[in-house]
Amino acid sequence: MTVTGRVCGTRWKLRRTDLHKDGYICAGNRYGFSCASVIKLYLQFPAIGEWYNSITELSQILGILTSMLTQNHAVTAQEFLEASDREFAAGDHLQASEKLWGAATHAVMAVAQQREWPHRSHRSLKNAVSQIVVETGDDGYAAGFLAAEKFHKNFYHDEMEDFEIEHDRPLVHRFVARVLALLNN
Repeated sequence: MTVTGRVCGTRWKLRRTDLHKDGYICAGNRYGFSCASVIKLYLQFPAIGEWYNSITELSQILGILTSMLTQNHAVTAQEFLEASDREFAAGDHLQASEKLWGAATHAVMAVAQQREWPHRSHRSLKNAVSQIVVETGDDGYAAGFLAAEKFHKNFYHDEMEDFEIEHDRPLVHRFVARVLALLNN
């Protein structure tokens, strides 16, 4: 028996072979979730080997998983913001730059996950930000994401001047806070 569906813009297919002997289910990236997230969020079935035939039950399980992954991205975004501040204070602008980029992308991934938008590539993250701009009517989201992209580029090329870093850091911090605030709407 196979059950298919769509979660977060990604098709998933659940098969009997996904059930492990200990009653857990895990299929990693096939569901559009990262392996690390799935490892953290194994779903234990009530009885070993019991198969859920109801798409409603599967949808509820995947809804819970989606909510947990959304929260995981939001927490990661906050952690990366704090880490970037520590790295800037220590003088490591390259690591700090990449952590700012990571904070921005995880914030966008949290919103995209919640709204079931694709978010597994740089292009899909840009598209998600475009959808946020359309949803809110606020171009400031696009400007914040562009600032974050500058830090991502800086990680590889170390080309941002100090005045640019000082100007753009608060833009990314505000962007992350504003994007995460959308989770409550």
